Amino acid sequence: MPDLDPDVLFWRDDRGSMRLNLTRAQGWSGAQLLQQIAAVVVEAHLVPLVSAVRSQWPLSPTLLWQNAFSALHGTATVLEAVRPGSSRSAAGRLLEHLRTTASIPDGAVFLGRRSTCCLFYRLPGGGLCGDCALDHVPGRAGR
Repeated sequence: MPDLDPDVLFWRDDRGSMRLNLTRAQGWSGAQLLQQIAAVVVEAHLVPLVSAVRSQWPLSPTLLWQNAFSALHGTATVLEAVRPGSSRSAAGRLLEHLRTTASIPDGAVFLGRRSTCCLFYRLPGGGLCGDCALDHVPGRAGR
């Protein structure tokens, strides 16, 4: 897993696409990997991001956290195609670890289906996410 410490990670907006760069290339492995991911990715990146977003807009912290964990599930799904059997189980272990250790609200960590909707369906061409809490787009029958 690459080291994503905020002190070495930089990003830039490239016409709507986020580009990431590291000032030093190193990574993590071993028995403490889940703890390192929780500390750096969740505590050092996501906790401040959720706080910053909520300081500007009155959004539910559960909604924001479930968006983050939905992205983790999506990433695991894509990686599963490349390395079957490893990505989903790693994502599941990480989510179980975060459920008991991270500074996130109860109910924000989910395994499977969300309890909140990100409202993506309201965008032109939008639909329902694969883990959406809704069964169908409001106002339309079926999914």
